[in-house]
Amino acid sequence: MHSYSDIDISPYLTMNIGGKVSELIEAESEIDLKHIIKNVISFERPVIVIGGGSNVIFRDGLINATIILNRFEGEIFIKDGYIHCQSSVSLKKFLLFCSSNSIKGFECLSGIPGTIGGALCGNAGAYGHYIGEFVEDMEVFDRRKKSFVTIKREQAEFDYRESIFKKTGNIIISARFNIPGRGYEKDILKEMKCIIEERKRKLPPMHTKCSGSFFKNVKVPGKERRVAAAYYIDKAGCKGMKVGDMKVSEKHANFIVNIGNGCFDDVIKLSEIVKKNVFEDSGIRLSEEVRFLP
Repeated sequence: MHSYSDIDISPYLTMNIGGKVSELIEAESEIDLKHIIKNVISFERPVIVIGGGSNVIFRDGLINATIILNRFEGEIFIKDGYIHCQSSVSLKKFLLFCSSNSIKGFECLSGIPGTIGGALCGNAGAYGHYIGEFVEDMEVFDRRKKSFVTIKREQAEFDYRESIFKKTGNIIISARFNIPGRGYEKDILKEMKCIIEERKRKLPPMHTKCSGSFFKNVKVPGKERRVAAAYYIDKAGCKGMKVGDMKVSEKHANFIVNIGNGCFDDVIKLSEIVKKNVFEDSGIRLSEEVRFLP
């Protein structure tokens, strides 16, 4: 365990903005994570767990909160027909484990940044599938009960980019996943490579300072699948729009990127302009996929 006081949070976030947090504690193992949650921190002020640091944006200035950094190497293994995975494991490591064990079905997660814990919290996914559909159960810390409990998939209230964890703040420790199917490693890797190449073609470069997809795709009456938010943003003429050093990506309109020393206020102003322009152009009310914290 490593603990820091009054530390700049921005280097730990993919958008690279945010102020100083009161306390940041870095977990080094699952035992360490549980010890921090149960014995070290106080829940009298906000407690926020971050993994890869994508999909979240912190405000500037002083932030009275405790941040738990949950991105240690983590363990993943197969037992009793399930994939057991600690929440700190990166999605990349998870997918490589699956391919090396001839497990197919998770390829839709290829190229998505972050950790298993973050992906479960935001029910990450693509191409009509999401991580929550593969879950059997999860070990979590229940803040109300002040204890570690196991919950089933149905209790997690998974929905499009949503879960109960966003409402309760309960902390995901680990998960068991069902095995969707079996295949040859070379075929699984080929599918993963195709998806990653497609993402590279459409999206900003991997190391661009951004939080990932900014707005949720849009549910339109009469259409089975959601319509890409990027379509409406582009249609409203917002590509390339800037406020300070924050810019709507010219490569993909649903990415707001930090092209220099952007700040939280610039992100908020730019996102509000985009929402206003899209509503005036298409009558669509966009909602954020990213989370503003704390």
